[in-house]
Amino acid sequence: SAPTAGEGALGVLDPERMAFLRNAFAEMLENTTDVFATAISRLSLPEDCEANISLKERALFAIADRTEQMDIAEGLLNMGGLEPSIACLASNHSIIRQRAAEVIAAAVQNLDRLKEAAHNASALPKLIAVYVNRYESHETRSKALHAISALIQGNSSAELSFLFNQGLAMVRCDMQIGDVRIRRKALFVLSQLFRSNAILRAAVMQIQDGDNKTAEKGVLRELVQVMTVGPEGLPDAQMVEFAISAIVTLLDSPTPTATAPPSESATSATATSATATSTNATSGNATGATATTRTSVQALRLHEQFPNLSLLLHKRRDDLFAANATIH
Repeated sequence: SAPTAGEGALGVLDPERMAFLRNAFAEMLENTTDVFATAISRLSLPEDCEANISLKERALFAIADRTEQMDIAEGLLNMGGLEPSIACLASNHSIIRQRAAEVIAAAVQNLDRLKEAAHNASALPKLIAVYVNRYESHETRSKALHAISALIQGNSSAELSFLFNQGLAMVRCDMQIGDVRIRRKALFVLSQLFRSNAILRAAVMQIQDGDNKTAEKGVLRELVQVMTVGPEGLPDAQMVEFAISAIVTLLDSPTPTATAPPSESATSATATSATATSTNATSGNATGATATTRTSVQALRLHEQFPNLSLLLHKRRDDLFAANATIH
């Protein structure tokens, strides 16, 4: 017979079904505990033969696969498996380093306790060492950058540590040349960092304005370049999406000065508004006005060099706002 209104389509309130689900979940947890115990024991194997290397690689793969679920990620930490996994980033074999990065990325996503433990185990500098190594395989570098992104997200100190330890230079280089997977990931990470870190946004705009004087060089010009030329000659859709997000974030965000507190930042000036007038963006004090003028001048320069770009950017932004309004 059809389930009643209280039971639902799957009859979730049926005692036999509930007992079956509880037993299945208990068996899964018990199985995972065994898998973790076996895998963790293999992480300390010496890499002196192909058999051990293979066992170690498969152990890390099994850990990463199970760790995708947050409750089980906590279990990895409780069983002492996180630090040995991080230690595998120093392996002499690229596949081991790749699998170790996968474990870290899976473990730390959305879990502050795991992020803190990973930072305490020096995961970030070890991941950076893998990522900045140009002799590393494309797949391993991409996995390391993914793990870095997950580890530093929402942590300003960690973001700046990555950026000042060759991170920004490497991301800028990777988004322009090389394997398409790394190019996409580099653009995504840069866009993410622009959204979350006001210091980075301010530094990029100040360097662009102070050193280059035009939009012909610097991060903005590089972002425009990847929007027009892709890995196969034509623009790559994902790369264009990430580049648009990064540029809009830069141009629409206030640029604070070193002496002004965040509350005194000027009203942001976009490329479109800058072409109409660079004097109507005002703030409550002279310091704020200076920041606004600098942002307006940079936006104006970019608009003059790429007149169609600002229309594309702001149309895309309006589309995103409209989509977001529809969802909420």
